Amino acid sequence: ERQADPLMRELLKELDLSGPDKDLLQQVTSKARLRHPVMGVLSPGLLDWTYRLYLRETARPEAPQIRRRLWRISEILYDHTPPTVEAGGTVETKSPPPASRKPSVGQP
Repeated sequence: ERQADPLMRELLKELDLSGPDKDLLQQVTSKARLRHPVMGVLSPGLLDWTYRLYLRETARPEAPQIRRRLWRISEILYDHTPPTVEAGGTVETKSPPPASRKPSVGQP
């Protein structure tokens, strides 16, 4: 198992979440193998993306209990549910589109 990221540990100390919810965020971001685990909790969309990476990296099928807990965490942290919930609740394990897309008009 990977060593806990110091920045992630500090962030988790500051969040108004229960101990089990903090442990779940630590577990999911660690097993998703993010270079910077904090990245996985910066927004509802990134939390959802991290969950999908977690499923892929652990070779797990859909994990409804974990998904529901992460949705609840997302609602607590951001007052917002992840995009997959808004889109009908389907979770795909595909990676996000590559960052090499051309920027939209008006974006640098």
